[in-house]
Amino acid sequence: MFAAPRAAFGCALVCMTLGCVPQGVSDSSKLLDSEVAECRRLYPDAEQRPVLPRVKCIGEATVKAARVNAQYGYKNLDLDELARAQMILLAERYDAEKMTTSEYVVEKAKIRNASETQAQQRANSQAMVSAAQKQAAAASSPVSCTTIGSTTTCY
Repeated sequence: MFAAPRAAFGCALVCMTLGCVPQGVSDSSKLLDSEVAECRRLYPDAEQRPVLPRVKCIGEATVKAARVNAQYGYKNLDLDELARAQMILLAERYDAEKMTTSEYVVEKAKIRNASETQAQQRANSQAMVSAAQKQAAAASSPVSCTTIGSTTTCY
């Protein structure tokens, strides 16, 4: 529904590659899955009015998990809270019959897409900054070369 709270949590590259995450993040992901499943059980039809209880239920579960994950480096809590608020406003309009089901579905997709796009832009920006910093550090470090016979090794 919102920017994925299970995105990168600042683990080392090795951890990211192997899939390990801090225990609290793992626990919050399990809790999120469980709570969202319960919301979907209670409110099985995503477009059947009233949708506000379902939207609030899923939104609260998502933001709760994001708050836990923020302790482990998750940086998109603000995006999750914004998407939750936007989804609540949208659900209120839909429940008041101020839009059709098709319009509601399209607007939900736009909110999700905007949140996910912003989260991806942040991740890309952080990666670019990190790469630039590493490149600058490498360029400023002294280069030393050793020649042994016909082989020259620089480091």
